[in-house]
Amino acid sequence: MQYILSQEEFDLLNQKARIGEATPDRARLLDLCMLVANHVPLDDGPVWGCILSDTGTEYCDECPAAKICPYSDKQWSN
Repeated sequence: MQYILSQEEFDLLNQKARIGEATPDRARLLDLCMLVANHVPLDDGPVWGCILSDTGTEYCDECPAAKICPYSDKQWSN
């Protein structure tokens, strides 16, 4: 299986986003987050899927990119 980003690249992007250093524009960042959600498997499980894609879940709860995703209308389960 080939990942879109290596774990190290993903962790670095997460870290930069938390401290405000991520500089990709909103559309590009959203595209990258959708790629991660649709292709990076969760721990010992399937991929989560992005709510913006046809095959995604309806919630953002377990999404591996939820912390850095710029989508403003995230959906959370109860």
